[in-house]
Amino acid sequence: MRADIKINMKIRNTAFALFFVLIMSVLHTACMKKYICHCQISYEGYAGLPDTATRDYEIMDTKTKAQSECEKQNLNTKKNYITTREDCKLY
Repeated sequence: MRADIKINMKIRNTAFALFFVLIMSVLHTACMKKYICHCQISYEGYAGLPDTATRDYEIMDTKTKAQSECEKQNLNTKKNYITTREDCKLY
């Protein structure tokens, strides 16, 4: 009789652990959404440089992490008297 109780407890514990992992996975993916990071690239310094360009890419994450990842793309560089600005915003 005790062997049956131990087996039932193991099955119950395993089922509970799998259920917990399933719930945590669903909750984690439910918080993740697809966001668009929109970047405008502009050049200054000389006549004839390219016009303002845009670049969009998708980020699949939570809003806070997606915003952080998008803002990492912001650049201001200067090389050979040419200034390049890349301003990125999350949509």
